[in-house]
Amino acid sequence: MSALLSLASAGAASNGLVMVVYIVVIFGAMYFLMIRPQRKEQKQKAAILASMAIGDSVKTSSGMIGTVIDLNEGGRYGDCGIWEQ
Repeated sequence: MSALLSLASAGAASNGLVMVVYIVVIFGAMYFLMIRPQRKEQKQKAAILASMAIGDSVKTSSGMIGTVIDLNEGGRYGDCGIWEQ
């Protein structure tokens, strides 16, 4: 009787371990498929904004084309003269 109880408790422990491994694999997949590419894109945008200078041609996310005419401190945000081609 005690042998059956020890086998049952060992099976429950291994099921718990499998569940933990399964959850870790799911979170790892979510990190590599969702979070990591988003951080890479954020770094690219920050590099582009840091390299922006007055007189550069830019294209907004809505498709408007213009030239940078003013940058605020740190170069994060600026004014842009817009024209269409």
